[in-house]
Amino acid sequence: MNVTVQSISSIFRQFLAILGIIFGILTQSVGALHLPTVASAWLGVGGVIVLAIEHYVSDPSTGTTATTSSKSVPPAP
Repeated sequence: MNVTVQSISSIFRQFLAILGIIFGILTQSVGALHLPTVASAWLGVGGVIVLAIEHYVSDPSTGTTATTSSKSVPPAP
């Protein structure tokens, strides 16, 4: 497994998205953390959207993987 800045950033965004979903749920069920319903809904929806984007972008079947080569191919004669 290659650990790159991009993969670490992806994990961090996924972690924040999950925290957003959990916080959105908790703000509706715990009185001390209560937020307006709209704010809680946006936390939950935003978290789900971020997770969906991360899943799509990191899925190799979508064709978004980039491969680079340090070797140059000589031009055809």
